Amino acid sequence: MRKSFAALALILTTWGTTATAQERDPAEAPSHKASIRWDLVVGGSAFFVASYGGIALFGGLAQQCAATANFGATEPVCERGAYPRMFIPFAGPFTYLGEIHSRPLGLLFVADGTLQVAGVAVAIAGFVWRKPPSTESLRWTPFVGHRTVGLAGAF
Repeated sequence: MRKSFAALALILTTWGTTATAQERDPAEAPSHKASIRWDLVVGGSAFFVASYGGIALFGGLAQQCAATANFGATEPVCERGAYPRMFIPFAGPFTYLGEIHSRPLGLLFVADGTLQVAGVAVAIAGFVWRKPPSTESLRWTPFVGHRTVGLAGAF
């Protein structure tokens, strides 16, 4: 009994694919235009926005304090927005590498600048590297299970 269901599924599969190929009108043929990889475009753009937004926020909110002598008493003078060049995309984090003396901060700047460049590169790759067009418009897949036989299609 099981063999007959499998044979029936195989016949239906073969019939479905050949009938589809023979009955297709040339005017209804699927377009062979490749599509944009929106997953890469959106992912790369989100990566860039997150890394640029984070470092620009840091650049605007970071304080730089210096001790000044004010009538014999030493008071720290803090200035908000100590890193204004962080608002420059891509190059902003790299412009401070020669001026800062903190290794963790330098690593943060290098990592963030690299992430900005990588995010834009991935987004551009999504526009350039296109999905290949689908050659099949209808595909039959038979399945046979315990007391189950069926035919599934995808288009």
